[in-house]
Amino acid sequence: MSVLPVDIVYSIAESIGVTLRQDVANVLIEDTEYRLREIIHESVKYMRHSNRRKLNPSDLNSALSVKNTQPLYGYTHPIQFKQVLVGNQPLYYLEDAEIDLEELVNRPLPPVPLEVTFTAHWLAIEGVQPRIVQNPTSSERMASQDKLTDSTPTEKAKVLSKDPLVKEVLTKELNQYFEKITNYVTSESKALQVMAVESLSSDPGIQALMPYFAKFINDSIIVNLKTAKSLHFCTCLMIMVDSLLKNKHLFVDPYLHQFISPILTCMVAKKLSLPGEDHLALRRFASSLIKHILNTSGATYPDLQSRITKTLLHSLLDHNKPFSSVYGTLYGMNILGHEVVTHLVLPHVKLFGVKLAGVIPEDQQADADAAKYLMIDILLEHFRQVVSNDPDKVEESIDHYKPIYGDFAESVFEKFKNMV
Repeated sequence: MSVLPVDIVYSIAESIGVTLRQDVANVLIEDTEYRLREIIHESVKYMRHSNRRKLNPSDLNSALSVKNTQPLYGYTHPIQFKQVLVGNQPLYYLEDAEIDLEELVNRPLPPVPLEVTFTAHWLAIEGVQPRIVQNPTSSERMASQDKLTDSTPTEKAKVLSKDPLVKEVLTKELNQYFEKITNYVTSESKALQVMAVESLSSDPGIQALMPYFAKFINDSIIVNLKTAKSLHFCTCLMIMVDSLLKNKHLFVDPYLHQFISPILTCMVAKKLSLPGEDHLALRRFASSLIKHILNTSGATYPDLQSRITKTLLHSLLDHNKPFSSVYGTLYGMNILGHEVVTHLVLPHVKLFGVKLAGVIPEDQQADADAAKYLMIDILLEHFRQVVSNDPDKVEESIDHYKPIYGDFAESVFEKFKNMV
């Protein structure tokens, strides 16, 4: 005999339009009681294992999951039941909250969620964390260390128990190597400099030093241009970059953006040296490094050339730039190829001619003459490539390009005729 009233079964059957016999209803109510006792028994086990004396809805859901039965959703602890009397028996129920549809419709919409995007960056290369924007800086790491110092022993033990994701501490040997190499490269001794360059261009075990070399070069260029303006020092740093780029054992791609900045500085900076020193050779050497980077990594990073070209174009159009910067800009654009000259240099030839026709300070006269002759050579090479495609139309080409070349047209065509 079940402790549950058989009227429960009859009520459920009537709600779904089923008529039951007395014996069927008795069997169903007994089976229902058995299932309930089984679920409650399993729920009590979860309650005891949780060291509690009160049964929670989570215990019932765990028991239902064990029995491969769908859990009850929407019930949390504590549950507030309402009670009414039906005859002599109490009936418990959950009161549903009433929702005003008009208020729901007029409620302001929530903000539109942001579109999901992602980006890729180097977390670590060869076990070393590159110094880029996405990775934590040294100040952030120091702040985390201070936080660890102020934490409790338990929290500190949890943090220290985790293995570090990347290696950030150099060995004693690498530290000594870094100090000696940076001193030798910038040394006045030719023998020491040659030895350092050979090591940088062939040593396979210095991958861990790449971020340190990149930071050293960037910081040294900035400090030198602000204070000493030593041409020898800048040249040594560019030789150091050249050696690292030519080392076939090093993976330099993650550090290219850190190398390009000082190289472009040596190309278009206003002052690289003291008066009387040949800074144009350094600008030409820096331009050759840009060409080497584009030849080796241009296919990997398609937007690399466009970024460099925009920087050079900005320098060319800046009227405040001295002729020394203009020389480095023109030389770099010429190295980038015929298309860059055609689309970026030719439209601004007349503007450059106007600048040359103006008043030139005495200390910039030599740089202005060098930039002028470089422009003539660039235009001459451009015209030779144009004519080589159609040798029978030389005169027509001269008439076409004379207004484009502006003040340089006479010198370019005279040189061309002497060559022919």
